[in-house]
Amino acid sequence: MKARQLTENQKDQLIGQTYDGTQFFNPIQDADGNWIISNEEVGQCTNQNFVIDANTCRKIVELAAIGRNDVVLEIGPGLGSLTLPLLEKAAKVYAVEIDQRLANQLPLTMKQNNAPVNSLMVLNKDAVNLTANDFQKSAKSDLAKIKVVANLPY
Repeated sequence: MKARQLTENQKDQLIGQTYDGTQFFNPIQDADGNWIISNEEVGQCTNQNFVIDANTCRKIVELAAIGRNDVVLEIGPGLGSLTLPLLEKAAKVYAVEIDQRLANQLPLTMKQNNAPVNSLMVLNKDAVNLTANDFQKSAKSDLAKIKVVANLPY
């Protein structure tokens, strides 16, 4: 079983997180008293790993130099940890998520966190198969200017 060690703050953020009414994080303490989470608990079908540290997400957005007029393509938003700070900065975020459960949950998570959901477009598909037709007409003229942001692999 793969596991990641968590800080106390990360553990507190994860306990009780749900989608489809099912708790999908169950941090446990190892023999040394460290909080850990099994990567097998989430993303089982697609072998996904998720960034959960808010500071890491803000740093990624800062390094990507996202501005108010930017259109962003986020590949693999997963739980939405990176999506939140992207929505705070960008004009529009296209989030491409292969896992249908996560894709369906993403707008709800953004709404729960008071993020501007009207600036989010979730595309439930494999990013490898993404084409210009997947974007709204307003963004097609700016395809060459879209900033791609991802945290693959974490």
